[in-house]
Amino acid sequence: VSMALANTLEAYLVEQFASVSAASAALHDHITAFVKAPNEATYSKALAAWRNTHNHYLANGLLLQLNAAFPESAIAEVEAGKVQHSLHARLDLHPILPGYLDSVAGYPLSGLMHSEQRFDEAYLNDELQFSDPAYVTLGFHALEFMLRGDPEVEPQPWKRFSPLEGLNDDQMSQAEYRRGLYLLILARQIEKDLHRLYRYWTDKRDVENRPFLLLSSETIYQAIDREQKLLERELPIQGDAHLNDKAWNMRHAALELLISELKAAQILLPPYIIETKPTDQAHATAPGVPAQK
Repeated sequence: VSMALANTLEAYLVEQFASVSAASAALHDHITAFVKAPNEATYSKALAAWRNTHNHYLANGLLLQLNAAFPESAIAEVEAGKVQHSLHARLDLHPILPGYLDSVAGYPLSGLMHSEQRFDEAYLNDELQFSDPAYVTLGFHALEFMLRGDPEVEPQPWKRFSPLEGLNDDQMSQAEYRRGLYLLILARQIEKDLHRLYRYWTDKRDVENRPFLLLSSETIYQAIDREQKLLERELPIQGDAHLNDKAWNMRHAALELLISELKAAQILLPPYIIETKPTDQAHATAPGVPAQK
């Protein structure tokens, strides 16, 4: 990769990370408020913050394409636990096995929340996919299930929690308190790992080993091309469902922004990369994309 291309890509990711960072900080704040006072109002805000942060993570298609092509990326940055996973694995593995974490229909005392095992981030990192790919103990999808729970067990999820205030050792072993502690660990882990992931791709301290400089231009262009084709392919597969999918719209807008910034930097793009265009009003009004008239 040329220095100009590397600089443009790094600047683009730094720009994207500003919104991801704000979203993950808000998620941490809303989870903290919820576990201190679990009720319908704080629950709704926490769930909305989870969805917003996950959408921002999914919106950066370039990063997701690179993580898929290089699953070992950023492994060295993971400090917790003896078992090492890529940051993308720690953030967004799915599907998950809900009963491995907490109560599900027919098994009210299942999962880590009903065990006597003490847990912290290092323990959860070691347990991630320990003996089954669906044993997902970290990341967005574990946090989502812990918030929502199984509606067949409790249709009002916030009632599964007790306030985390002045806990004693006996309370620490009770599921209604363990759930809150687990949510706090997950919120901190997600915020921290998002910082690590973006820092991996944008850190300039080791000038000669900056990740983008170690890739070929063709590798980058192929990642962009895969992203374009993915977004195009989702239209016929999902039909009209994508029109209300905010993450899809955000991802479409992020790709347009990336290509426009590469052109503004006078980067010579291969002919198979063309400027993507919104195909309907929903795309045209996605965040960062001006409405078409």
